[in-house]
Amino acid sequence: FKSLVVVLSVVVAGAVALFGVGLRTAETQTSTASTTTYYKVQDLGTLGGNSFATDINDSGQVVGWSSTTIAGSTVARAFLYDESATPKMQDLGDLGDIYGTRANGINNSGQVVGYSYASNGEQLEQHGFLYDSTNGMQDLNDLIPADSGGTITSASDINSKGQIAGAYFKPIENPNDPYVCYYEAPAEGWDYAAVLTPATAATPATYEVQNLGTLGGDYSYATGINDSGQVVGRSSLSGCGERPFLYDENANPKMQGLPGIEA
Repeated sequence: FKSLVVVLSVVVAGAVALFGVGLRTAETQTSTASTTTYYKVQDLGTLGGNSFATDINDSGQVVGWSSTTIAGSTVARAFLYDESATPKMQDLGDLGDIYGTRANGINNSGQVVGYSYASNGEQLEQHGFLYDSTNGMQDLNDLIPADSGGTITSASDINSKGQIAGAYFKPIENPNDPYVCYYEAPAEGWDYAAVLTPATAATPATYEVQNLGTLGGDYSYATGINDSGQVVGRSSLSGCGERPFLYDENANPKMQGLPGIEA
């Protein structure tokens, strides 16, 4: 159940802050009172600086990002760690520039999603990417219909069906509308939680984009998707606050607020 994996990755990320990046394998010790599971810590190394793990699949492949130096600048680079590869930690590249990249999710097929910065003339833009061993890193905006009306700025998770949860940026339709919330003042548009679903069986696939909407506010973003297509994330509210959500096509309403502060 992919949403559980997302929660686990958050726990792992928290452990990273205490012990460093590592792959944990379970060891059990049995006593007369109970069975306790212990963990050993494996340092995965870096690409030259710090490193952070964000997700792991059933084969033990790990993705995340590591700082490194390119052309005299320190940048974050998306990595894939695979015990059977040489080298084990590999830089996944970028979308045409040396700017930062981060990997956020990996499925059991080894497909990786995240985001990469790339230059668009004089402007630096953030685009979501899909990576696999056959096609390398691809800009998700090249794999969606040209009339989608927005930009995939980030991809946070991918399930076993190849569905991708991410953020979809759309320009404000009427920039002259008065703003209510403090964060609205400089905005040119908003990110919306979105699901990208493979529309063809071709390699590489093309994707349909589904905007999941909000809980009444201006923006939302997705953080995880399971194999049933349920999506979790956060959304702004009509009162300018934020709340976690669960999106389920079979529920009514489809997007429902969750208790707590994170999802």
